[in-house]
Amino acid sequence: MSIPEILNELETELRSDESSLREWNVYYFNVHRRRYLQDANTFREYYQGGKILEIGSAPYHVTYMLHRMSPEVTGVDIAPERHTTFIEKLGLNIEKCNIETELLPFADRSFHYILLNEVFEHLRINPIQTLREINRVLHPNGTLILTTPNLYSIQNIVNLFLGKGFD
Repeated sequence: MSIPEILNELETELRSDESSLREWNVYYFNVHRRRYLQDANTFREYYQGGKILEIGSAPYHVTYMLHRMSPEVTGVDIAPERHTTFIEKLGLNIEKCNIETELLPFADRSFHYILLNEVFEHLRINPIQTLREINRVLHPNGTLILTTPNLYSIQNIVNLFLGKGFD
């Protein structure tokens, strides 16, 4: 299945969600759809097989895309109970963990790919310890894909002046 087809499938799932987060979830998806497409294309370019860990999974849009590309995806989030219905409906594997204060609940060197997409900039307590823990569960030949928002993009500067959020 192509990435645009996976995104369309995800949007359909979001629109059929009956939880109180439905409106926010659809809005968030539409705001970030372009980034999701870029992230998925980047991942597909590097993915050679193996277990995948996505850290900071909520709202689980990227987790779902990865799950559709490979069955070996695990997500980690601080409060997955916020989206229990969505997680269960889509059959996502999500572990609860505060990556700033807890050890990741996985064996050493257990993941070939770890995604830390637009999460690193939110770490406040000890980002170095969090990166050490990520390194512990990353396979020796594994790949870490870490992204942060470009706060200085033209679109973000325009959004700032218009009082909107960042892309």
